[in-house]
Amino acid sequence: MMVEFRIVPLFGILLLNIAGLATAPASEGLTIRIGAEDSKNARVTVGDLVVVKLPVQLGTGYSWTITRLPKNVLLVGKSLETPGAIQPGGMEYEVFKMKIEKPISEYVLFSLVQPFEIEQKPVRTVRLNLTVSVS
Repeated sequence: MMVEFRIVPLFGILLLNIAGLATAPASEGLTIRIGAEDSKNARVTVGDLVVVKLPVQLGTGYSWTITRLPKNVLLVGKSLETPGAIQPGGMEYEVFKMKIEKPISEYVLFSLVQPFEIEQKPVRTVRLNLTVSVS
């Protein structure tokens, strides 16, 4: 029996302050928390760290994966965040950290899937539209 592994790139959730559009200095980075929306816009600078937090209930077998990552966007980390005390069936966040190498106007696509179901369509997708400038 052959087991296929999917590379799960950065996912994240960003809470943007102004109608889904925000900026932040490179030293602080930008954190985007995704809720019920299907897309977010982010305006960042080359070298910025972009942290995306996506809600997930891991006990269901579903997890987030990056299904489209532009070549000038590097996935530099992925982790799990549990707000407050751990509760069975409670909400957690998959956190994706990305670094932007060059000015681009591109998007990253996140998909909520069951990784062991190879042919299954995602139950949800989220698009992060990036506008990256030099300064």
